[in-house]
Amino acid sequence: AATNSNEFDVDRAYDTVSKMQNAKYKAVCYSVNEIDAIDGKAFSSATVFLDKYLILGGANTEELPAESEIKCEIVDCKLKTEVIPEGTNVKSVDLFVSEEIAVPSERTWQKVAMKKSGDVYVAYYEPYGKSGAVTVFAQVNYKNGFSVGTLIVNKKFNPEEVCIKNKSKILYSSRIDGAEFVFCPAKSKTKVYADDKRRVKVGKGPMGIEGVYSKFGLLTFKFKAVKDMPAEDAILMFDVYSKKAEEFTVKLISDYHGAKIEYLTVVKLVGGEVWQNVKIEMNKFKTVEGMPLKKYEIINALEFSSNSEFLLNNALWV
Repeated sequence: AATNSNEFDVDRAYDTVSKMQNAKYKAVCYSVNEIDAIDGKAFSSATVFLDKYLILGGANTEELPAESEIKCEIVDCKLKTEVIPEGTNVKSVDLFVSEEIAVPSERTWQKVAMKKSGDVYVAYYEPYGKSGAVTVFAQVNYKNGFSVGTLIVNKKFNPEEVCIKNKSKILYSSRIDGAEFVFCPAKSKTKVYADDKRRVKVGKGPMGIEGVYSKFGLLTFKFKAVKDMPAEDAILMFDVYSKKAEEFTVKLISDYHGAKIEYLTVVKLVGGEVWQNVKIEMNKFKTVEGMPLKKYEIINALEFSSNSEFLLNNALWV
């Protein structure tokens, strides 16, 4: 299941699989931050399933493990999540958290580091006080290339139960571990990716400074939640690196999964071994017909794209 698909509800995907007969092997694998495609991890899981279950005629806990257990609770102002993996040969456990947004296709998934304590993987996450709820799931990755997703859990909380009271103005910074997970690839050419070529990745630019990129462009839904919504007079600022002098398009998109109205602006990149600082005011974003954007609250997606490869860093609202 692609977590940000509007056509296939990721929450319902888990519900559907869980209703299958217990006599049959069943598992869910999530393509995190994918909209209309299945990523390399899901493709690998499908091929392992076909090989171990259908071709060989059965599954065992070594090759195709059962669903792992996930528990969430608010402890000392933080969201404490515990994952107890099933089976052996666990390679890693990934935890993903989204705040406030109830519509699955518009959630922003943030990857949170987990630490192993005995047989349990534990993570602590500090949500914004006014978010009101967090949605959480984990994906257990095995050494044979198989991945199993957990139940998607929604945990509600009151503002006084958590510590963070201030909104975040940062969209992306290479100094934040795992920050690249707020982005989806903006476009797709196929529905299934057998490798990781389409994934959003981190690369090094001038002075060894890292930035995020995808040859298919960068898209994020880190906009609609209360913690992410920019102020009415906010300016979008970011650093961008491109070897070539090129046009760089920035779009603010309203009703992304529906009518999809795009407000865009084009930045001239100078090219060369430099990080170019860019600042864009709201009135610079216009539709192709010339209609300017008048308020951020109608926007639910942000897209960066160029005909040449680029790196993006230090994207924030000021």
